Amino acid sequence: MIISDGFLFYQYNECDMKKAYVLTLLIGLITLSGCYHYAPKSVKYNDVKYVNGWYQYSDKSKKDLHVYGIQYDENKEPLFKKNKYNFWFTDEFRFDFLYAEYEESQFWLPDVYVAESQLEEAKTYYRDKSNYDYFICKRFEDNTDVLIEEQNDRLLLDSFIDVIMEESKPKTIEAKEDISINNLSCYRKSNDGLFTTHKEELVVYNQSIYPIKYYNGKTGATTLYDLEQKGKDLYTLFKNNNLIN
Repeated sequence: MIISDGFLFYQYNECDMKKAYVLTLLIGLITLSGCYHYAPKSVKYNDVKYVNGWYQYSDKSKKDLHVYGIQYDENKEPLFKKNKYNFWFTDEFRFDFLYAEYEESQFWLPDVYVAESQLEEAKTYYRDKSNYDYFICKRFEDNTDVLIEEQNDRLLLDSFIDVIMEESKPKTIEAKEDISINNLSCYRKSNDGLFTTHKEELVVYNQSIYPIKYYNGKTGATTLYDLEQKGKDLYTLFKNNNLIN
């Protein structure tokens, strides 16, 4: 220990520093685990077992389906509580579901539970693209979601949605010019209105549409997924629907 100008300084050797790093990491993990509450994996209601996680791949995967159709209703009392999660029942969709939200959550992002006896049927239904409507949209703006019904256009949108959901790995290009944020996106929504796919940011570059892979802050370059002619066709689709000026 060194005393200098009224302050205390500690000298550590390499071993001490490694130990301090590990200890700090462990304390951080313990703190985080104490703050974050996980929804129960399963619950029982009316003698029926309901399970969670069936439409999710991982905590932050873009492959996850996002709950769209269940809106918060402050006047609807929960049926029961488990692990600080409030539970409700709904029969408004293809299957009967329980849904739950952490009681202290600042955001409405409910988890959806399906009866275990209907688990495989629900997985099959919501993974079938024919059970979805297709949309292009200008994100963060009202009344700009455009339903796409033409089959060729739906197939075009599938190419982009699959890239967004990381199911395919197209080649990339590097754009060194500034890329403007266009707030454009495309997505699928289940016919019953329950789920949507991830709404990724799409950008306009050289009269084509690209999903962003990543931005390099050091070089100022943006790496874009290149779908070649399909990107130009999607540009035309957005343009014809007045989502691009």
